Amino acid sequence: AEARKDQIIQGQKDQSSPTTSGLKNVTAVITEADSAGVKGYVQGVFEEGGTCTATATKGSQTITKTSSGFANVSYTQCAPINWDAPLSSGNWTINLAYKSASAQGNTNKTIEVK
Repeated sequence: AEARKDQIIQGQKDQSSPTTSGLKNVTAVITEADSAGVKGYVQGVFEEGGTCTATATKGSQTITKTSSGFANVSYTQCAPINWDAPLSSGNWTINLAYKSASAQGNTNKTIEVK
């Protein structure tokens, strides 16, 4: 958990500069996350065709689903991502990541499923 916190902090520090791969660092934003799925968007990029990847983690359980990003007003919207089955009760860490030919970024949010 501590290593992941350090990664998040470093990612926030690096958001304004290009990555070593030459991709622009952008900010993924989770607008809704629950036992059914994830909704979000990406600040700092306005484009079609990127991939949004949502990962839910609780202990050794990991669930990953993807959707497409699309240009929406002034940012890139992720199509809603629905889990194949509802998440079980407990605390889950939700990661929303975005990657395209020109940009990448991610964010984490912890949710409690009752």
